[in-house]
Amino acid sequence: MAVIRLKELKEKTPEELQAELLKMQKEISAEYASIKTTGRPKNAGKYKEMKRVKSRIMTLLHQKKGSGMTNEKTKEKTKEKTIEKAKMITKEKPKEKAKEKDKAI
Repeated sequence: MAVIRLKELKEKTPEELQAELLKMQKEISAEYASIKTTGRPKNAGKYKEMKRVKSRIMTLLHQKKGSGMTNEKTKEKTKEKTIEKAKMITKEKPKEKAKEKDKAI
């Protein structure tokens, strides 16, 4: 297994990344099996690097998956939620003040 750079991974499509992820998982499980049988990995650096590459691939897959929603839609939803929260807060404040006045009397 050669070292896979982040730049190379970014150029791949999600389908290619999925295939690479499966390949990485198989290699990691084979290396893990050798660790369990012999007590130490054949090549500790390779095992560590494979785990890192797997994490990079998973991160890129999640980033590409999440990019389906445009920023405009996200901004609109956030804006709507903020407006709803602001309305709820302004409605609650007068009620709380009235309750405090009743308690003071």
